[in-house]
Amino acid sequence: MLVRPLGDDDWSWKNESLRRVWRSSSVARRGELVEAAELAGFVAVVDDQRVGLLSYDRRGDEMELVFELALR
Repeated sequence: MLVRPLGDDDWSWKNESLRRVWRSSSVARRGELVEAAELAGFVAVVDDQRVGLLSYDRRGDEMELVFELALR
C-alpha cells in the first residue's frame, strides 16, 4: 500500500467518492458544516487503485483529522 498526499488529479475523484458514499461532500464537525471536498489530505493506493482517503483541517497551530474513508 502506498499513502501519498492528494494530487491535482485526485480532487474530482475525492468529490465523487464522498458523494457516492455519503451522498454529499459536506461533513458535520463541531456544530458546523464543513465542505470536505476542499480539505487537504492523503490517498491510499493499492495496485494503482485508490482505496482510501483521509482529510484534515489545519487552523493556526492545530490540526484535526476530519474524516477517513475506506473504499475497498
